[in-house]
Parts: sequence; C-alpha cells; structure tokens
Amino acid sequence: MTGDFRYALDNGALTLHLKTHYATVEEARASVAGFLFVWELDSALRFGRGAVRFVYEDAQLIDRIPPPPGTSEFYVTGTSSISFVGDVSIRVTKGAYPEPPSNMKFTPDLETLWIRYDGYRAKREPLSAMAYFCLTVLETSAGNRAEAAKQYNIDVNVLRKIGEFTANRGDGATARKMRPNLVPYTPLEIGWIDEAIRMIIRRVAQIGAGAPCAKVTMNDLPVL
Repeated sequence: MTGDFRYALDNGALTLHLKTHYATVEEARASVAGFLFVWELDSALRFGRGAVRFVYEDAQLIDRIPPPPGTSEFYVTGTSSISFVGDVSIRVTKGAYPEPPSNMKFTPDLETLWIRYDGYRAKREPLSAMAYFCLTVLETSAGNRAEAAKQYNIDVNVLRKIGEFTANRGDGATARKMRPNLVPYTPLEIGWIDEAIRMIIRRVAQIGAGAPCAKVTMNDLPVL
C-alpha cells in the first residue's frame, strides 16, 4: 500500500489499483513507472542483474458512476508479470517475493546512473567510463565534489578514490584516457569500484526519498 495506489503480488502477477484520477491508461502507467523502476533496481542491487523484471500486460479503466461520496476517481488495474533470473538462487513462495523498498525513490539522476551501470554489467561500456560518468552525475547535481560529498553524505575520500582510479587505471580496453604506461586494474580494484558505484546508486535513491542515511566511508567498502 502506498499513498497513491495499492498493489498485490501473487503467483507471478502484480496488480496495481490506483487511487488518483487519470484520463488515460498511458497516464496511469506513467504514474507507477518510478515505483516499478526502483523495485527492479533494488532487487538487482541485492540479488543480481535482472533479478526482478516487470513486463506490462494490460489495464482496465473503470469509470465509477456515481463515484463514492467525496470522490471523483478512476480506478486503473494494471497487471505485470514478474520473473526471477540470474546467478543467485532465490526460493520464491507465495508471499515471499522481494518487497519494494520503502526508503528509495525514482529520480532522473537515479535512472541515468542505473543505465550506465547496467550498461557496464552488460559489457556495453568499460569500467572507467561508467564509473567516472557516475561520479560526475553527483558532482554536477551538487556543484562540485566537496558539495556532492555533503549532499549525499559520502566521505569525500570515497569520491576522490573513484576519481583517482578512473583517471589513472585501466588498460587499452578499460582506461578512460590514454597514457604512455597504462596500469591495468587489479581484480581487487575492479571489485572496489563496482561496489562503490552500487553504493552511490542506492544512496541517490535514498536521498531522493528523503530517507535518513548514515555516512558512507572507506570502511564501508572492500579493503584495498
């Protein structure tokens, strides 16, 4: 249940009952797109890429005449299918689907970050380019790196380390800039950057929701 709609997930089908008036099904779908995006994103961060995927099936637009006292609403029921895929083994039983996160909210920056990170995980772009772009999303939003650290409650040393790695590491396939002597990433550095970007994605969603967030420090990431 949310302030805008209630939902039920049962036997692989998600049904949404919207409380707000919408003139078209397209408007109604747009109103819940962010909610579904964050649900998919949170599951992907916890269980692996593509862990939960919603696919729109159909909708019904119901004009209630006469409407209930004090209301003039349309109710839209949308059905989506849900599937679990990937390397993580998840035992799914009735009532045991991953719950939607209550402390995360869709924002345009969140969508941008996820598109780039998902592209990296799908091997569509190199690590350095993805990580550097994600860092600059925060810096552009806040004004600079120091302000980004304050706005997102992340130790500035974490952001500096991302900047350092993306500027000075990588080989011909992964480096962001060509240098006379390229220094390839170590497996530990790759894992650290991946975890740092995942942390940034979740933090942007949390800040968007106005959720209280403990400060992220180097101690919250793998030891280098």
